[in-house]
Amino acid sequence: MLVGEVAGDVEDQEEHQAACQGLASRHQQRHSTCYKLNENETKEVTTMALEKIFEDIKTSVLPAETETDIVDLILEDHRPLKEFIEVMKNLDESLEKRREAAENFAIQLVAHAKPEELTLYKDLKHHASLKADAFEGQTEHSLADQLLEEIKRTTDEDCWSARVKVLAELVEHHIQEEEDDILPKVSETLTTNERERLGAAFLDEKVKIFAMGGEDAPSEKAILH
Repeated sequence: MLVGEVAGDVEDQEEHQAACQGLASRHQQRHSTCYKLNENETKEVTTMALEKIFEDIKTSVLPAETETDIVDLILEDHRPLKEFIEVMKNLDESLEKRREAAENFAIQLVAHAKPEELTLYKDLKHHASLKADAFEGQTEHSLADQLLEEIKRTTDEDCWSARVKVLAELVEHHIQEEEDDILPKVSETLTTNERERLGAAFLDEKVKIFAMGGEDAPSEKAILH
């Protein structure tokens, strides 16, 4: 490869990284809105917790000199989700802490699930040994989406608490099944190049989600009442 070509590749990567940073920053500014906690109370989404989420998102979607194996990326996404799940399903925690965890969980879940469907699940449907797993995982995503929508419309605190606990347990089961069964099979079935190709596509889809301002943007779709 010529020196000029190498320099051109570096410039392209830097331009792409700058563009991604701009998209994430504009998205954060555009969605500094309010989450409605109940009929009489709102919570402005300009907290340090949400700022940290967007910082994590920018870090996760930007190209980096790290592994882009989709298995590793999905496992990394699962970590914060599992932390929020522990709080959401713990009825001994205060309602305020569970609401905060549920809000953060919803943002992370939407940002994770759609890219996973558009990349990993889409690819697995072409593999006979993994096809059923892909459809099952997508179905569980749909169930989680339905619960999120119900939670958004829930004003009764007891009902809200029950639905959030069910959502947490549903996604917890989904994550455990992926980590114990599906992802190991993905590592065995797909080559390293195939997994890295899917990982790059996964990151691209995350950038697209946080660049859009429509219903699929997590900070809009994931508002929890």
